[in-house]
Amino acid sequence: MSRPRIAVIDFETTGISPAQGDRATEVAIVLTEGGRVVDRFQSLMNAGVRIPSFITQLTGITNDMVRAAPPAEQVMREAARFVGDVPLVAHNAAFDQRYWRAELALAGLEATQPFACTVLLSRRLYPDAPSHRLGALADWFDLPRSGRAHRALADAEVTVELLAPDATPRRGRTRPRFPARAAGLHQGQGAALSGRGGGRRMSLVADALSARLFLALWPSAQVREQLAAHVAQWQWPASARVYAPEDWHLTLHFIGPVPRERLPQLLHDLHAPLLPFQLRLDRPEAWPQGLAVLTPSEVPPSLTALHGQLQQRLLAHGLPVQERAFRPHVTLARRATGAQAPTTPLAVHWPVQGYALVESTPHEPVRYQVLWRHGGQGVAIRDNGRP
Repeated sequence: MSRPRIAVIDFETTGISPAQGDRATEVAIVLTEGGRVVDRFQSLMNAGVRIPSFITQLTGITNDMVRAAPPAEQVMREAARFVGDVPLVAHNAAFDQRYWRAELALAGLEATQPFACTVLLSRRLYPDAPSHRLGALADWFDLPRSGRAHRALADAEVTVELLAPDATPRRGRTRPRFPARAAGLHQGQGAALSGRGGGRRMSLVADALSARLFLALWPSAQVREQLAAHVAQWQWPASARVYAPEDWHLTLHFIGPVPRERLPQLLHDLHAPLLPFQLRLDRPEAWPQGLAVLTPSEVPPSLTALHGQLQQRLLAHGLPVQERAFRPHVTLARRATGAQAPTTPLAVHWPVQGYALVESTPHEPVRYQVLWRHGGQGVAIRDNGRP
């Protein structure tokens, strides 16, 4: 098994937004393998724009320096070759990702690498930090520095130190473990990783680089109204966590974490023929672990066939499928031990005309986003879903 690889990237720029005409002046990338630095790339770049004086004061990069540097397009082509398809990590990744995409586009290249953000990692792991700026975290952890702050290579190397797997904790604080799960998922290895501190140290970088997916029947507004009327018939204990109407669905297959760069091919391969059919949900049940669900008293053959066809497509894609028997249901509530189901329940009549690929957040509170719908006529529909 190859060791996990991640590339930590940092840009210095003339401003905050390429959409406003700002350009990159320097890029640095530190390639890590299994948490160790194995290679570096750094270059100033000449984008043909003037650097404001306050930026020079901040970074030390002058107009004369970039005037003598290689053209930006040349530097970005070399940077793209250096990175390849390795996942990228940055401190405040939204900023660096904007420039990565914009500068590659100007060089005639497409940005396909997934990004993860160590600012988000820091906020989750260290909510008591005085600040989540890179310099402040470096001071807080006494991280070693290899150069001037606000120079690309120095900042990228500090970010690597923030993720170091074997760094000795200082001032009694424990640093985050290197997110090996992120690169493992990039290579199709879905083993979970937690560092010191158990579940709290589940790799947030992995969450950003992968999507937690499942296939489901996603109800229309009319079906949700019927489900809401049925839910109102239940008597819920105080502990019950009743799902919001927009979260009700019938899971066909739980897929689990998938690297985001695999999504386009996965969407292409998940087309299964589907003839519209009627689903009648009429049997409320209390399941173990406090689940309250609504199931069909009779499973339509078309639903069983769809489940089987999608299972074959997932297996062909090298993705795991659950081996337990398919028990179609809509989960209405959790922590519902002691809930009383209605004695004469309202049945839900669901005209099924398609299915959806859905992403769920890995942390509480769980949120769902419909990434794609497959209609009854085989038409793929992009759907931004619910944020």
